[in-house]
Amino acid sequence: MRGEAVAGLLLLKFGTRCTFEKKGWNEKHYAAHPNTLLNVEALFRAAAWGCSSVDYCAMDRALAERMLRGENVEQELAATRHAFNIRLGAKPKLLPPAQALVFSTWQKWLLDWGLGKSKVAGRLMRKVAP
Repeated sequence: MRGEAVAGLLLLKFGTRCTFEKKGWNEKHYAAHPNTLLNVEALFRAAAWGCSSVDYCAMDRALAERMLRGENVEQELAATRHAFNIRLGAKPKLLPPAQALVFSTWQKWLLDWGLGKSKVAGRLMRKVAP
Protein backbone atom coordinates (compact mmCIF):
# COMPACT_ATOMS: atom_id res chain seq x y z
CA MET A 1 0.00 0.00 0.00
CA ARG A 2 2.89 2.41 0.61
CA GLY A 3 3.52 4.54 -2.45
CA GLU A 4 0.48 3.14 -4.26
CA ALA A 5 -2.24 5.55 -5.38
CA VAL A 6 -5.42 4.05 -3.95
CA ALA A 7 -7.84 6.98 -4.10
CA GLY A 8 -7.87 10.46 -5.55
CA LEU A 9 -9.88 13.64 -5.25
CA LEU A 10 -9.59 16.92 -7.13
CA LEU A 11 -10.32 19.97 -4.97
CA LEU A 12 -11.33 23.24 -6.61
CA LYS A 13 -11.58 26.43 -4.55
CA PHE A 14 -13.98 29.17 -5.63
CA GLY A 15 -14.00 31.98 -3.07
CA THR A 16 -15.10 30.41 0.20
CA ARG A 17 -16.48 27.26 -1.49
CA CYS A 18 -14.42 24.11 -2.01
CA THR A 19 -15.73 21.79 -4.71
CA PHE A 20 -14.92 18.09 -4.42
CA GLU A 21 -14.67 16.99 -8.03
CA LYS A 22 -13.54 13.79 -9.78
CA LYS A 23 -13.38 11.45 -6.80
CA GLY A 24 -12.17 7.90 -7.40
CA TRP A 25 -10.97 4.74 -5.69
CA ASN A 26 -9.36 1.63 -7.17
CA GLU A 27 -11.25 -0.65 -4.70
CA LYS A 28 -8.04 -1.87 -3.10
CA HIS A 29 -7.33 -1.84 0.64
CA TYR A 30 -10.98 -1.61 1.65
CA ALA A 31 -10.17 -2.07 5.35
CA ALA A 32 -8.15 1.17 5.34
CA HIS A 33 -11.25 3.15 4.24
CA PRO A 34 -9.30 5.24 1.70
CA ASN A 35 -12.30 7.31 0.53
CA THR A 36 -13.18 8.24 4.08
CA LEU A 37 -9.60 9.23 4.90
CA LEU A 38 -9.31 11.20 1.67
CA ASN A 39 -12.54 13.10 2.27
CA VAL A 40 -11.69 13.89 5.89
CA GLU A 41 -8.28 15.20 4.79
CA ALA A 42 -9.99 17.26 2.06
CA LEU A 43 -12.38 18.74 4.64
CA PHE A 44 -9.43 19.75 6.82
CA ARG A 45 -7.70 21.33 3.81
CA ALA A 46 -10.85 23.21 2.81
CA ALA A 47 -11.12 24.59 6.35
CA ALA A 48 -7.43 25.57 6.33
CA TRP A 49 -8.02 27.42 3.04
CA GLY A 50 -10.79 29.43 4.70
CA CYS A 51 -13.67 27.72 2.94
CA SER A 52 -17.03 27.93 4.66
CA SER A 53 -18.84 25.42 2.43
CA VAL A 54 -18.12 22.27 0.47
CA ASP A 55 -19.83 21.29 -2.78
CA TYR A 56 -19.86 17.52 -3.34
CA CYS A 57 -21.28 18.00 -6.87
CA ALA A 58 -24.09 16.29 -8.72
CA MET A 59 -26.82 14.48 -6.86
CA ASP A 60 -29.85 12.98 -8.53
CA ARG A 61 -32.33 15.88 -8.57
CA ALA A 62 -35.43 13.76 -7.94
CA LEU A 63 -33.77 12.16 -4.91
CA ALA A 64 -32.64 15.58 -3.61
CA GLU A 65 -36.15 17.00 -4.01
CA ARG A 66 -37.62 14.09 -2.05
CA MET A 67 -35.03 14.50 0.70
CA LEU A 68 -35.77 18.21 0.97
CA ARG A 69 -39.51 17.45 1.28
CA GLY A 70 -38.66 15.22 4.24
CA GLU A 71 -39.60 11.94 2.58
CA ASN A 72 -37.94 8.73 3.74
CA VAL A 73 -35.33 7.91 1.08
CA GLU A 74 -32.94 5.85 3.23
CA GLN A 75 -33.27 2.65 1.23
CA GLU A 76 -33.00 4.39 -2.13
CA LEU A 77 -30.12 6.58 -0.93
CA ALA A 78 -28.17 3.59 0.39
CA ALA A 79 -27.90 2.23 -3.16
CA THR A 80 -26.23 5.42 -4.48
CA ARG A 81 -22.78 6.97 -4.32
CA HIS A 82 -24.40 9.95 -2.58
CA ALA A 83 -24.94 8.02 0.66
CA PHE A 84 -21.25 8.50 1.54
CA ASN A 85 -21.53 12.30 1.25
CA ILE A 86 -24.78 12.40 3.23
CA ARG A 87 -23.11 10.41 6.04
CA LEU A 88 -20.40 13.10 6.07
CA GLY A 89 -23.10 15.69 6.75
CA ALA A 90 -23.91 16.88 3.23
CA LYS A 91 -27.36 18.25 2.52
CA PRO A 92 -28.82 18.65 -0.97
CA LYS A 93 -29.22 22.12 -2.41
CA LEU A 94 -31.21 22.59 -5.61
CA LEU A 95 -29.63 24.73 -8.28
CA PRO A 96 -31.59 26.65 -10.90
CA PRO A 97 -31.91 25.08 -14.36
CA ALA A 98 -29.16 25.85 -16.87
CA GLN A 99 -29.77 28.94 -18.94
CA ALA A 100 -28.31 30.38 -22.11
CA LEU A 101 -27.85 34.14 -22.42
CA VAL A 102 -28.79 35.44 -25.84
CA PHE A 103 -28.85 39.07 -26.88
CA SER A 104 -31.29 39.09 -29.76
CA THR A 105 -34.38 37.30 -31.05
CA TRP A 106 -32.58 35.69 -33.98
CA GLN A 107 -29.93 34.21 -31.63
CA LYS A 108 -32.65 32.73 -29.44
CA TRP A 109 -34.39 31.28 -32.49
CA LEU A 110 -31.11 29.82 -33.79
CA LEU A 111 -30.27 28.32 -30.39
CA ASP A 112 -33.75 26.79 -30.00
CA TRP A 113 -33.58 25.38 -33.54
CA GLY A 114 -30.06 23.98 -33.08
CA LEU A 115 -30.78 22.32 -29.74
CA GLY A 116 -33.87 20.76 -31.28
CA LYS A 117 -31.71 18.95 -33.87
CA SER A 118 -30.01 15.91 -32.37
CA LYS A 119 -26.90 16.15 -34.58
CA VAL A 120 -26.36 19.82 -33.82
CA ALA A 121 -27.06 19.35 -30.11
CA GLY A 122 -24.69 16.36 -30.00
CA ARG A 123 -21.87 18.32 -31.62
CA LEU A 124 -22.44 21.23 -29.30
CA MET A 125 -22.36 18.96 -26.26
CA ARG A 126 -19.09 17.37 -27.40
CA LYS A 127 -17.54 20.84 -27.76
CA VAL A 128 -18.84 22.09 -24.42
CA ALA A 129 -18.24 18.91 -22.38
CA PRO A 130 -15.65 16.72 -24.13
